[in-house]
Amino acid sequence: ANKELAFQNKEKEKRAAELLIANKELTYQNQEKEKRAAELLIANKELAYQNEEKEKRAAELSEILERVSFLATIASNIQDPIIAYDNNFCITSWNDEAEKLFGWKREEVIGKNIREILKIINPDDTWEQILQSLTEKGHWQGLAIYHPKSGNPLNILVTSSQLKDANVNAYGILVLAKDITERKKAEDALNTLNEALEQRVKEKTETVLKTLEEKNIILESFGDGFFALDSNWTVTYW
Repeated sequence: ANKELAFQNKEKEKRAAELLIANKELTYQNQEKEKRAAELLIANKELAYQNEEKEKRAAELSEILERVSFLATIASNIQDPIIAYDNNFCITSWNDEAEKLFGWKREEVIGKNIREILKIINPDDTWEQILQSLTEKGHWQGLAIYHPKSGNPLNILVTSSQLKDANVNAYGILVLAKDITERKKAEDALNTLNEALEQRVKEKTETVLKTLEEKNIILESFGDGFFALDSNWTVTYW
């Protein structure tokens, strides 16, 4: 009976030890589950954040695309040439009116240097001054001479604006080019006419003054007193 009791006690101790190990294993597994659950919660939050960011970027991209489409529609309907080029002066956009005025098709000029294509001359400002104005003010306007495919120079009123991305980094220039060649010719002709008229007036005035001076010399040479009156008996010479 004592041996049987001792055996049963050993079995109980053995089962207790196994139960203790099982409890420890269960505790460990529960801890692992809690750890995984916490990691999963963090992962879900990160995924939710990424989804929100994706939706935000998608909304921003959609807005940008709408704006680009809107601006492209405006550009295609403006009756003046619109040209865009990057910071290396390589042409990135060339609308239908630019094709008509300058003679080159869009596919002929995209990627090429605008200064080399149009052989641009700036009579009033240097390129350095123009770029400085664009950097400091964001825009520049002035007269430039563009040479189209035909080779005949055109007087162009240029309105340039700096292009910036969403991070406000400048990535190019947008140019609105208005052909004022005929207006410039008319202005030059008018200036020439005004200069000619001014010269004629000057010459006529000098002739009249010379004639008056000669008459005064003659009158002053008389030995006797002399005076002149007009029809109202007002003295005009003494």
